[in-house]
Amino acid sequence: MMNFGYYMPTRLVLGRNCVTEHAELLAPLGKHALIVTGKSSAFNGALNDVLSALNANGQAATVFDRVTPNPGIPCIREGIALLKSAGADFIVAIGGGSPMDAGKAIALLSVQERADSEIFAGNYAPEALPMAHIPTTAGTGSEVTPYSILT
Repeated sequence: MMNFGYYMPTRLVLGRNCVTEHAELLAPLGKHALIVTGKSSAFNGALNDVLSALNANGQAATVFDRVTPNPGIPCIREGIALLKSAGADFIVAIGGGSPMDAGKAIALLSVQERADSEIFAGNYAPEALPMAHIPTTAGTGSEVTPYSILT
């Protein structure tokens, strides 16, 4: 067996009403959230829960709900443009793997400029905007990894 070490700090909070009951966990992330999501979070109540939690903390929010399945570079660029124009300083991603992957890419590429042709080259520094992920599905595990899958 090969010896190895593994360290990936991720805090998980699970349970009914966990977003609104643990709103204080979002407070240290920043003053203005870019909420990255698809359209379903407005219907399943997750978006309202996040907006309520941010409001309880006195944090502003801008919603980017144009994430489509398997997001591509144009989606990420649109999210970065909205983040910058709104003055957002952290990300809350709501949904399945696609919104969470888009949120991670927006958080990274908003502070580490890359040409579209260089995005998949790797070699990124560890800097990115702070993030929280609110998964509404099970399966991808995107909420616990630092990686983003883009098409």
